[in-house]
Amino acid sequence: MRGLDLVEQAARDFFTRERLPIRAAVLGLSGGADSTALLYVLRALDVPVTAVHVHHGIRGDDADRDAAFCKELCRTLGVPFVLRYVDVPGDPSPGSIEEKARRLRYCALYRVCRETGAAYLAAAHNANDALETALWNLTRGTGAAGLGIAPVRIQDDVTLIRPLLEVPRDTIEHYLTARGQVWVTDATNLAPDVTRNRIRMTVIPALLGENPRALEHTARTFRTLREDDAALREYARALAVVPASAKALREAPRAVAVRAVRMLYGREDLTAAHIDAVLLLCASSDGSGCVDLPGMRVTRTYDALTFALSREAAPELPERAVLIPGVTALPEADLWIRVNKTKMSAQNTQSFHKIYVDSCAIHGILVCRARVSGDRFKASGSSCTKTLRRMFIDAKIPAARRGLIPVLTDGSGRIAAVYGFGVADGFAAQPGDDALEVSFESRSPQPPYGNPHKL
Repeated sequence: MRGLDLVEQAARDFFTRERLPIRAAVLGLSGGADSTALLYVLRALDVPVTAVHVHHGIRGDDADRDAAFCKELCRTLGVPFVLRYVDVPGDPSPGSIEEKARRLRYCALYRVCRETGAAYLAAAHNANDALETALWNLTRGTGAAGLGIAPVRIQDDVTLIRPLLEVPRDTIEHYLTARGQVWVTDATNLAPDVTRNRIRMTVIPALLGENPRALEHTARTFRTLREDDAALREYARALAVVPASAKALREAPRAVAVRAVRMLYGREDLTAAHIDAVLLLCASSDGSGCVDLPGMRVTRTYDALTFALSREAAPELPERAVLIPGVTALPEADLWIRVNKTKMSAQNTQSFHKIYVDSCAIHGILVCRARVSGDRFKASGSSCTKTLRRMFIDAKIPAARRGLIPVLTDGSGRIAAVYGFGVADGFAAQPGDDALEVSFESRSPQPPYGNPHKL
């Protein structure tokens, strides 16, 4: 099969294999070979596509070049184009900057999906990326779920898809060359101080030297592992009930019991030692006992096994400065704070996810932190002052999640606003004021601590 057909056929096979209908998609377009090829492929498959380029502002002239390339490419192809800017906080570690940029990029892409009503978010990962990820995760310790990249992942009402996941990078480049289409190269992908880059530039070429079909074989293996993992997870769900049965976990095949424990814990980042401790608790001849996991205590009372969040280890937002203007990530709460400067008008209204703060009322910087003991708050227009603790109790927010509610203060420590509860008295912008438009954004339709409460 010719290279021109091979890439497009792989994408057709992807939609058939995953049983996905052709629906509108948002494509993250970097200008690199992978995303440029995916743009052509989606058009060939008659997928209505909107291309989005996220400008991180961390690569100077190169970033401006990439944005201009993507805009011109979409103009030539007649594809709707959206350019979004995000500010990535500085950090001495290149890897940390890349991770922050990735989080902010996906936040922007999911937001465009919601704005356009797109069913899919298309990402241009290829077979090389899948192998890089597997090798990287193997060095850190991983199970079957960490080998490779998921071809489909549902996030709320948007489905993340990777149609080219089993296509090698050189095949993609041949596909573009055959069309006479150029692409741009991100120099940061060649930096030797980033672990993934070293794997890409040294380890994978060595594997291909041993077997030129290594990418094809590993792609097939990853697909088999994903299928096996899905089947084992299905069995594990029957055991991941509350309270769990120590006997059922003890008697289940280890592969099933391990997955059930992870489900009961609620997160994937549980070490093998912690899982062994829980399974030993299930196998103990004692009728009761407990095991402490990070942020959680597992208690056995005869056959009943309960997982309860440790109150003293409840998650909490660290204190961090808020970028003005810019986007500040709160990964602990799966939230981002976007701040823009604006002139307050009668059309601007305070809401749950968007508030307007009088710029002149802010002394110094704007800070985001968690609630601290003794915090008191009087919302603008309210006649009473309450402690934040009492407000959170009245709103029925679980105690273990209250530390994830952003509290905004100014440089003097005065509370300017509380997410979901509004702007403090004396900080609300009025028509004609120079204001800060503060938006709280999340990939989830609900706040991280439960159902929305009324302002």
